[in-house]
Amino acid sequence: MSLLLSALSDTLRDLTEATVDEVLAEWEDQGASTEMIDKMLSGGHLSFSDKISQLMEKIPDDAFLDEGLMADKIRGQASAPRAAYAVLLMLACKKQVARLWENNHITKRDYNGFDQVMRAFDILGNQEKSLREILGILLVEMVIEPHLSTSLRKLGQGQKCSLRFFPEGSILRRTGENVRAGYSGSRLGNVLNFLSDAGYLARIKGGGFQVAPDGRDLLAIMAGDK
Repeated sequence: MSLLLSALSDTLRDLTEATVDEVLAEWEDQGASTEMIDKMLSGGHLSFSDKISQLMEKIPDDAFLDEGLMADKIRGQASAPRAAYAVLLMLACKKQVARLWENNHITKRDYNGFDQVMRAFDILGNQEKSLREILGILLVEMVIEPHLSTSLRKLGQGQKCSLRFFPEGSILRRTGENVRAGYSGSRLGNVLNFLSDAGYLARIKGGGFQVAPDGRDLLAIMAGDK
């Protein structure tokens, strides 16, 4: 969700203030498609009018496994393709996890405590909604509301201000705080480093990780392919 938060925050910086609908309209004007995204999708050009079902078909089964997340490249993209990339990443995760569910290698009960992940998967289950519509839901439920709740709780506890924007009715007004997705210390980072040390991931030049051969073997075993 950090990518969506950074895309929203940067758009609010450019517009000074905006509603969610105005942010989405700005992203539609920018366009979701870039050479990097089109290359990743088996069906080519990406549009905000594409249905989620269409995107699921365009996303390769091994998306992000070979080349990694290309974090540095996507951080340098405009807000609209950055937001689209975030959804494609979530759809790829949903697609790959579904195979593990189908083969009973993991159950949905294993995701207890990962309520945000499961809620994101539920939202992405609206197959006939467009990318624009899904982004609107994700922004409200998974980005804006959690960010305000967490930031205001921290302020109430006397911690450093991390508020990127604040609402006035339906309008969001940006503060001066910047977001750089992927640069906060996280449990995920510790897990990725552990998997790298264990030989399942390989560090790539410029930062980030990709799945190593041992990692591919492990995924194949978990998916029932071996």
